Amino acid sequence: MFLFNKDPEKANRKKELKEEKKQAMKDWLNIQQERKKVFLPDKVYTGLKIDNQNRICYVGGIMIGSYLSFDEILSAELYDDAGSIQKSNGVGRAVGGGLLFGPAGAIVGALTAKKKSFVTRLYVTVRTKIPQANKIDIDLIVTKTKTSGFAYKGMVKTADDIMAELNQIIAENQEPQVIHNYKSPVEQVKELKELLDMGVITQEEFDKKKNELLEL
Repeated sequence: MFLFNKDPEKANRKKELKEEKKQAMKDWLNIQQERKKVFLPDKVYTGLKIDNQNRICYVGGIMIGSYLSFDEILSAELYDDAGSIQKSNGVGRAVGGGLLFGPAGAIVGALTAKKKSFVTRLYVTVRTKIPQANKIDIDLIVTKTKTSGFAYKGMVKTADDIMAELNQIIAENQEPQVIHNYKSPVEQVKELKELLDMGVITQEEFDKKKNELLEL
């Protein structure tokens, strides 16, 4: 019988990766708290709140969601029971008898129940650059709903608005970054934290500037 010792380098690397992942999650939760402090939405939809001044949006529900900077959003896609309806900045298939298409996600045509009498799910999936929140669903319909009813038509309109907003953010992300010189208070605090960690500034200097930026 032979006993083989585990590769110490492999074991150490596995431990390091676990610690890195743990630290990354801790850092992300800290970023969430800082963004929450300065978040002042000027546009509110079901599952999506937008703060254009700080370039932050909250995506998700009351219990589960994330505060994302605009440049962290990669794509958005609208789904129902039958699958994908529309991708960000793309043409989509018919929804409830109408046609959803175009960069703004405009719904054209009358909404009827001829093709489908009910749906049980309508949601938008947002994909991001962040490993800790790389896929977030915005649930609009989660129970059996008549496609001929006002509730369904209202949620389709909400989906249209949400896709239009996300399309605009994604389009701006694809523009040359030099266009956007403004840095939100959260981004400035993050840069200051890096300087603190490097020893360039003192803890006292960091705290003072952070309080000024966040108006604490």
